[in-house]
Amino acid sequence: MNRKTLSLLSVLPLLFSCTSTGGGFYEFDEAVTNENGSAYYEIFVRSFYDTDDNGLGDLKGVEEKLSYLQNLGIAGIWLMPIHPSDSYHKYDVKDYRDIDPEYGTLADFDSLIESANDHDIDIIIDLVINHSSSNHPWFIAAQQQKRDNACSAADSKCNYYNWSDSPKTGYARSDTANAYYEARFSSSMPDMNLDNDYVVDEFEAIVDFWLERGVKGFRLDAVTSFYTGNSTKNVQFLTNFQNYVKSKNPDAFVIGEAWENLNNVFYQYASSGMNFFNFPMSELNYGGTAKSVQTMYGINFARTLVNSEVQLKQVSSVAKNALIISNHDMDRSAGYLLGDQGKIAASAYLLSPGYPFMYYGEEIGLKGSRGGAMTDANRRLPMIWSSTDDEGMCDNPPGADYDTQYQITNGAYDNLEIENSLTNHYKKVLNVRNKYGIIHDGLYNYTDTGNDAIAMFTITKGSETIYLVHNFSNVAQTFDLG
Repeated sequence: MNRKTLSLLSVLPLLFSCTSTGGGFYEFDEAVTNENGSAYYEIFVRSFYDTDDNGLGDLKGVEEKLSYLQNLGIAGIWLMPIHPSDSYHKYDVKDYRDIDPEYGTLADFDSLIESANDHDIDIIIDLVINHSSSNHPWFIAAQQQKRDNACSAADSKCNYYNWSDSPKTGYARSDTANAYYEARFSSSMPDMNLDNDYVVDEFEAIVDFWLERGVKGFRLDAVTSFYTGNSTKNVQFLTNFQNYVKSKNPDAFVIGEAWENLNNVFYQYASSGMNFFNFPMSELNYGGTAKSVQTMYGINFARTLVNSEVQLKQVSSVAKNALIISNHDMDRSAGYLLGDQGKIAASAYLLSPGYPFMYYGEEIGLKGSRGGAMTDANRRLPMIWSSTDDEGMCDNPPGADYDTQYQITNGAYDNLEIENSLTNHYKKVLNVRNKYGIIHDGLYNYTDTGNDAIAMFTITKGSETIYLVHNFSNVAQTFDLG
């Protein structure tokens, strides 16, 4: 029996292969790049980097920070909605084929795509299919046609939406139309009628538009709400959408937001062939990552991750897991992962199969929670780049009231100068991931070492095998290898 001891407070994983005589803590490999990586980085453009000193982040700001992201080891960027909108978050889209003037122009977007390609970084964009803005030309015309009883034509805009002549749960009133329209999220976000072939044609044309501009894929918002209460129709729509995108670009990446339990996500939605965020693994109260870190229960993380992989592969041979520890709809992880817990969590989820997604600022410990005002704006606060230079600093989103005394002071560039900073830890872990492609698409099995603090994986792909070991505690642990 071999004995392996994890060093005190070590938060980097232990790696070794089946042919090695011993293992060791990973050393940073300068020769490794992001070129073959698979980790994504979610950006709320408004809060990322401001290049024209108006307090709002912009696409030029994202382009300016591509070298930082490449150096960090990022292989892809998910841009939250960038289309013209009346809200600060831009999930109410007024024009699916343009850029919100606050963020720039289509020319700025084209420049970003070109630069991202030069940095080996893929760009995917948020595509909001479930609803449009109430100020979208489609809905403005729809209300007028509904009022004038002009809905008989198959391509009538009023048939782009769902209507009722009487009040219904989940519907809002249009005084213009003298009728009620489905709007499950907000009266400013009327739900689309996705049974209408003309609506489907519209979104397929929108997909074409952005793929032709160099977008590498899409993140689909609120996919379980496309047909409220009807997961069968949701899955069928997603299957058709996935097939259409792949027919245009077989390498395109599509991922969906499905806030559902694991069985629903993997046994139903993953049958579409799409990738999905693994929210049950990611949420604080019952998620496999944060809960395992907080309780120092590594075996729970290992067991939960492998079980989710088994479930997924029973349904789809192509869909992959996507782990997170926070995003724009969740309290930031730095608020509840304390001390080295943030590093342990980063090692665990960034070295998981599939496509892990970081949330901007996560790598510097940026904080933010809904707070007393119960506003998501507090979860989308400005990125901090330097403690001594405010250049590029963005203003808070409207409604944000997070107490600055609890916010971090060091920015990304400060942390890169500190050897053991959280930022450099993320950089090292992503270096591991980018060096060993088997971490992305290998077959994971876990070993119960008899020590509950240890998460040990055997990862295989063809003739290649590596062993990955995490210590979820804050003290040295000893474990046995058979």
